[in-house]
Amino acid sequence: MFIGDVVAYATTPNQEIVDYHLSQWGMVWFPKEVPNSSCETPSLRERFTEQADKWERETGHLSSPAKRSTHPSYQAILGMGEPVIPLLLADLKSTHRPWFGALSFLTKDNPVKREDLGRVDRMVAAWIEWGKSRGLI
Repeated sequence: MFIGDVVAYATTPNQEIVDYHLSQWGMVWFPKEVPNSSCETPSLRERFTEQADKWERETGHLSSPAKRSTHPSYQAILGMGEPVIPLLLADLKSTHRPWFGALSFLTKDNPVKREDLGRVDRMVAAWIEWGKSRGLI
């Protein structure tokens, strides 16, 4: 190929037809690589798990919920938006990681009764029930 040559990019599987039409104008076809999104782009679950594990490693020693919730990994999880809610609920159910603030923020709801605040087992149960009632678990 020389500078100034025209190159066409396509994703069509029919090489013969493309070659014929492009040859009419002296063009050459180079198939454009189409990445396999399932292999190259991490899934929401993978991104969530990576950030949740990092958040736990780096903030597990902190007692301040405010400091834990300002960690970049926690903020990244919030940035995943509503699609991450079922993953938060599943993680809460299995690990009891304190996702209460994230869930309240993303759902604009809080099923925890005032008298249950601070009682992690009851807070977890309230959120799990909330998720089940909405078909998220």
